[in-house]
Amino acid sequence: MLMIGIVKELLKLGSSKLPAYFFCQGTDLKLNNATAVLRGLIYMLIIQQPHLILYLRQKYNTEGQSLFEGPNAFYSLFAIFETMIEQVQQYPVHLLVDALDECQVNLENLLKFITKTVSMSPARVKWIISSRSMGHFERILDSYHGAKLLNLELNAGHISHAIETYINHEIEGLRILADEEILKHVKDQLNRKSDGTFLWVALVVEGLRKFLSMAVLAYRPLHISEMRHLTGRHKEKDVERAVGLCGSFLTVRNGYIYLIHQSAKDFLDSEYTTSILPKHSEIHHQMYSQSREALSNKLKRDIYYLNNPGLLVPEIAAHRPDPDPLFDLRYSCTYWLDHFLKLRPLGLPEALDCQVSGFFERHLLHWLESLGLTGELRHGIISLKKLSACQSENQAIFKEAERFATANAVIIQETPLQIYSAALIFCPQESLGKRIYWNQRSDFIEKAYIMQESWDPCIQTLEGHKHSVNSVVFSPDGQIVASASDDGTIRLWDAATGAEKYTLEGHRDWVNSVAFSPDGQVVASASDDRTTRLWDAATGAEKHILKGHKDWVNAVAFSPDGQRVASASDDWTIRLWDVATSAEKHILEGHKDWVNAVAFSPDGQIVASASNDWTVRLWDTATGAEKQTLEGHKGNVKAVAFSPDGQIVASASNDKTIRLWDATTGAGKQIHYLNVIPKAMWFSADGCCLNSDRGLLLLGVQASYFPNKSIFVHEKWIERNGQRLVWLPPRYRASCTGIVEAFFFTKIKILAIPVTNQIQLNMLIWLRVWKCYYTQEAAEDDIFSNEIPA
Repeated sequence: MLMIGIVKELLKLGSSKLPAYFFCQGTDLKLNNATAVLRGLIYMLIIQQPHLILYLRQKYNTEGQSLFEGPNAFYSLFAIFETMIEQVQQYPVHLLVDALDECQVNLENLLKFITKTVSMSPARVKWIISSRSMGHFERILDSYHGAKLLNLELNAGHISHAIETYINHEIEGLRILADEEILKHVKDQLNRKSDGTFLWVALVVEGLRKFLSMAVLAYRPLHISEMRHLTGRHKEKDVERAVGLCGSFLTVRNGYIYLIHQSAKDFLDSEYTTSILPKHSEIHHQMYSQSREALSNKLKRDIYYLNNPGLLVPEIAAHRPDPDPLFDLRYSCTYWLDHFLKLRPLGLPEALDCQVSGFFERHLLHWLESLGLTGELRHGIISLKKLSACQSENQAIFKEAERFATANAVIIQETPLQIYSAALIFCPQESLGKRIYWNQRSDFIEKAYIMQESWDPCIQTLEGHKHSVNSVVFSPDGQIVASASDDGTIRLWDAATGAEKYTLEGHRDWVNSVAFSPDGQVVASASDDRTTRLWDAATGAEKHILKGHKDWVNAVAFSPDGQRVASASDDWTIRLWDVATSAEKHILEGHKDWVNAVAFSPDGQIVASASNDWTVRLWDTATGAEKQTLEGHKGNVKAVAFSPDGQIVASASNDKTIRLWDATTGAGKQIHYLNVIPKAMWFSADGCCLNSDRGLLLLGVQASYFPNKSIFVHEKWIERNGQRLVWLPPRYRASCTGIVEAFFFTKIKILAIPVTNQIQLNMLIWLRVWKCYYTQEAAEDDIFSNEIPA
């Protein structure tokens, strides 16, 4: 402890006094010999003065790894060290070696080396060494007359006074936390129990500081067993005793450590305690490193010994071991990455990134299994998304971990042990994940080959609807996805994991459109049952049914302030509703045909509507009066949107054009001719791009259109980006929408099923175009495909 204190004081003196230090440890073969001491000191010198690496590299280029190991390593490093001392730019260099008596190999030569360097360069080198007993090597140090020896046993009085001074210093720092009577009691206890050593006092004070800091910085109350892992304590009784000593701030309820009141947390997290408690970065680092170490040591495949890869999470409860091996690790398992991410803005050494990368290579599957078992997968994926967004030399494996976890989130949540089978089988053939983790597959899997070579743009598939999906939208915070379907339901999904949160049931017909309120608290839906419904996004409960339309309701939109909802219907009207009361505010009449889409201006003062009467109309939301009729399209208008500044209205039509209009005057500004028919459309946040379901339109003096890389069945043709590829004979044409999924390809083969009277086409027909892989055994007209669902 004394040597650590000296190191800390030298570090406070700035870069000109940076020490190089080494702590010997007799029980560790890597730390109990003179060669290790020299290696450690050379390493620290190079870190502090990088130009010194030149003298190490010169020797390494000729001797290689033997420079650091083998019988001659000490003498080689000795020579390098001498040269470095002569070439240092900042001196004197402070060199510290602790527990010299635990250096069991080549100690005498190390002592001779120390005295030689001091004799040669007394102005450049200052050595501080410590030992429990000097023994026979005291005479070697005495050969250098400048050496000063301090025997703590012979100076017990001075040491006792120093300990008392240290205690007074620590008590002074606690003055803002307690009154004089408590401080006196604490001081007497520390003096009585210190037994003439700094170590006990320092450990008690430092330990209590860390306990308080961890309680403040933890993302949830810690169980005593979890705190034991994070603090490195061996016994839970030690944790309980420490919590008791912090009784003014901490309390224990049902085994969990709580701050006694929010005011205690606010105080401990305030600027007043910065001189008392460790820096947040130190605590985050310890919580990260202790968590990672605990997970590395304890996580393993099938940690519950289930021996059944098909067990669902509800079934696992009956097979959970007692005691639960994950109980102590739950906090670490969930939040270790969060503490690591807190360190990144401070400028992390590459070694920490490499630690995380190494953990993923060895334990990613074990970690994901544990998250599935503890129900914390969602939080883990969110942390992975944050990590993969960070710039790092290890970014490739960070992104792979995030993609692998996201793609398999649903199956991990339902059946955690499938991480070793289904997740690996269907991992893309050439992906980093397949290469790293394939050896961890379940024993019953010998080989598996899938046609997908790499990760495609599809991140997740959300399954649950029983019929076609008509509308999909993200919540404003991006955490929830809402979908509307012909099965009469709206479903809310966790965007991180793809898990279904709620099924919103109540509509009696197809649901055509869905929207979130600006604050994300309310979901609105429009249905063929002639109603618009409002739902609580947090609970899935129905809030209001908005009745009034005389025909199918096609679209719904919230005003920017979230106080009103607009609905568009086949009854040729748009209706404005009060969200809080469900009262109908205005009926906007004027269209001569079905109204397909509706949108509010950014200031909420105008509503735009798109109709099958080939027009776009602008309405005053305060009065319900029509302001403008925008005419020019030669077909049904399917979509409408406002630019972010509210100055432009964009509309998309069956006439295969997108038109831009002046929102104030109604004058046409631009016409963009396309080869496809957009059905949904929205502006980018900066207003420079117009996005649609069929491509991207860059706006400006010379607008450019970038179609989606998709293939569609349109009437009698298979089309790609509006270009006709394959004509379909009548018996191969579906009576409903056909969708083709495709990859980039050079040669294709099409597998099609003729539509006969025996096939009931009451749902989508999927036609898939696959890239075909030929082997030597495969004939030219062999087709590799899976079944096409009808």
